[in-house]
Amino acid sequence: TTVPGYVSSPYVITGLMPGTTYDVYVADTCGGGDTSTAVGPIVFSTDAAKQTHASFTHRSTFAGNTQNITFDASGSSNADTYTWDFGNGNSGSGMLPPIEVYNLPNAAVSVKLTVTNACGSTDDTTIVIQTTIGLDEPDFAHSLSLFPNPTNGDVNISFNKPSGGELSFEIINANGQKVYFEDLGSLGGQYDGAIDLSEFAPGVYILRIDSDLGVVNRRLTKL
Repeated sequence: TTVPGYVSSPYVITGLMPGTTYDVYVADTCGGGDTSTAVGPIVFSTDAAKQTHASFTHRSTFAGNTQNITFDASGSSNADTYTWDFGNGNSGSGMLPPIEVYNLPNAAVSVKLTVTNACGSTDDTTIVIQTTIGLDEPDFAHSLSLFPNPTNGDVNISFNKPSGGELSFEIINANGQKVYFEDLGSLGGQYDGAIDLSEFAPGVYILRIDSDLGVVNRRLTKL
């Protein structure tokens, strides 16, 4: 490609392809349409195109009849833009979009993240999020928060324990087998803890919280 006419230094060459080697020759334009002998080549290569990868986690809190979900796409790679479809008719953008509010009870929603970069690479991922709280669940279910979910290691669990009565955790795999159990006793107050899922096989699990006031079930995804 020849750049016509006069250019000044520095000159920015545009329209180059990623992962390509170029030879550049420079010549001076003389009077009468003549040009000097070209100097070069100056050899350089453009960087290879970086492939994007879309990934996100979410964290839920509950207030009354709403589920408020915080999304985090910082686990994505080589992304310049982040486009969200929240599965409820709303869309958004950014690595950390504003908290999305879902009315309850409601069916599960499919949340999709699409990422792109300047090299034209695009990737997307979709996670189905359960937004239903059973009407017969105890009140402390509304304070329950699990994050990150999906996870490849620890899942943090936070909720306001009811006073009195026994309370325990168990995790059940897709075959209905109990793979984890923890007795939390009977003391009330704020609970903040974590369960290490790093040794669990990838898949979908159910976290079951048993209490004298009722049972709470939440889905966990191990990556």
